[in-house]
Amino acid sequence: KVVATGAVQGGSITDGTLTITTGAITGAYMAADCRGNLRRLHESFERDHGMHLRVGCEPEMLWLKPGDANAPYHETTKPYAYHIDQLEILSDVWLRVADYGQAMGLDMIQGDHEDAPGQVELNFQYDDALRTSDRLTTYRQICAQVAREFGLIAVFMSKPYMGMSANGCHHNLSLWRDGEDAVVPLVDEPTTGMPEVFSYRTGGTN
Repeated sequence: KVVATGAVQGGSITDGTLTITTGAITGAYMAADCRGNLRRLHESFERDHGMHLRVGCEPEMLWLKPGDANAPYHETTKPYAYHIDQLEILSDVWLRVADYGQAMGLDMIQGDHEDAPGQVELNFQYDDALRTSDRLTTYRQICAQVAREFGLIAVFMSKPYMGMSANGCHHNLSLWRDGEDAVVPLVDEPTTGMPEVFSYRTGGTN
């Protein structure tokens, strides 16, 4: 639970997530505020061109066992790409990630085992660029929490293994005109957080 005192301008509070655009507080933009810069530049692009950017991403990461005196970490699966048996070895883990993701507004749509030991990619529905960025951050936090629950390490490092495939995050970009935001009911029970968490841009022309 997040408890906020005072007014937060330019941000929103939703089930454990607080996002703030720094310019709304300081009165000036900050180069390090990547979220605020994306929001500002995307709004400017939409005003100038009448189009908006939708983004889908494919986050790869590793589920590893904590190491010991012999190694900093140990494998959970073998490096067999798209191998259903290797994916099933980690099914308890990624199913919990999917459950938590749905509860936090991520429309989980696909998953597979990738090329490195313990490397799993779970994908969620593409959307407006800013919301996809927020959801990627939420996804990483969910993975870290699930790793703690299973006594594992959630690794998003680019290249933790030598001689093995690295972690990537493909981005699929498309420009759209029009469309509208609609709340997507991802869970049977009442949704947690504000409606914006479960909102997706639908319709429009690509």
